[in-house]
Amino acid sequence: MESRNNKGVHVASETGHWPKLNLARYQMTRLSFGARLQGSKLGDLVPPPDDSLQLLPPGYDAPQYVGARNYRRGKANHLIVENAFSRSDDGTVYDIDVDYRIDDESPLSPVPPPFRHIGLTRQLLGACNQIEQLGALAEFRYESDSAEELVSIFPLPFSLGGSNYDFPIDEVVGIRALKFSDDKREQLLYRVQLDRPPDGSLDLKVWLHESFIDAVPDIPETLQNRFVAIAARLVSVPKE
Repeated sequence: MESRNNKGVHVASETGHWPKLNLARYQMTRLSFGARLQGSKLGDLVPPPDDSLQLLPPGYDAPQYVGARNYRRGKANHLIVENAFSRSDDGTVYDIDVDYRIDDESPLSPVPPPFRHIGLTRQLLGACNQIEQLGALAEFRYESDSAEELVSIFPLPFSLGGSNYDFPIDEVVGIRALKFSDDKREQLLYRVQLDRPPDGSLDLKVWLHESFIDAVPDIPETLQNRFVAIAARLVSVPKE
């Protein structure tokens, strides 16, 4: 995790919406990021929690604020959900997370009234004095009419054992891997998980560990570009 002072960084002070990213353009199905924010005025921006949030199961880390927004890009339904979690009694520390997803399983229906107030997490970023990034994740799903056209840096599935049926593994259908900044392997840049389901598609997850907080207020666009660049080195897809 990395932290930095937010003084001098421009973020729109008005209630601004996060951009409507086009995940479908890059076969991305999810992009999310989180940060811990500190500032003396943060609590003044967060409204009292809606009663519906109190219905969550006991032990659930209930957010004090939830906002949602749906839209359509690249012939796919998208959903943005943002949360703010209070981490101090005096309202000076909040964890935020912003989650973009492809949501083609449900129609573009109106967001319930308690969750229509969106943009608060962007406001909190503008009002904080200290930022500590908590992580960023992207998920991709690559599909093709011909599974052979999808090529990954590590061939999947990978057969093992040959004709020896006593071998404990027959096929490797997924891998996990790490990328470091240099040969000393002291700084982790990102980690990946690559899987090949039975349908022949490729599923890729990338967790980013290198700093993205310098990208305020363009975090979503910066992260999407970074994740797409990483994915392009791991998976080759047929050109349309």
